[in-house]
Amino acid sequence: MCSRLKALPLVLALAISLLSAAAASAQTYTVTRTDDPNPAPCEPGNCSLRGALMASNTSTGVDDVVVVPANASPYLLQYEFIPFTISDETEVRGAGANQRVVKGDGMESIFAVGVGIKATITGLTITGGTSAIQSNSELAVRGVSIEGNKWNGG
Repeated sequence: MCSRLKALPLVLALAISLLSAAAASAQTYTVTRTDDPNPAPCEPGNCSLRGALMASNTSTGVDDVVVVPANASPYLLQYEFIPFTISDETEVRGAGANQRVVKGDGMESIFAVGVGIKATITGLTITGGTSAIQSNSELAVRGVSIEGNKWNGG
């Protein structure tokens, strides 16, 4: 009986650890920059759209939200042949298609959703890419304006 009482704190600590791991919650990343700098961590007050998506892609197991606030300047995609990639379940939530523009440089797709990934894109205008979105997955698009893109493929 005494050895069971000694093991009780260990068992309780393990149970608490397992419960807190199971309670992992979604992360929200708020974009604060309109440029597309060399990929860098998404930090409060210094987070590009690419940085927010990279951070979301690394937090597997939870559904993250990337918030793209209204801004008079478009959010730019500036890396030739490297789209904004979504490789983990994510919602990209813009402020509205009339208030939030994501613009490419005409050299690549704007968004690329990985195979088998559930993604949602809302409240954006997507323009200036060879295509707006490439996806072979479960993709929901709501309140999105897709304009001024050109696609020469199949």
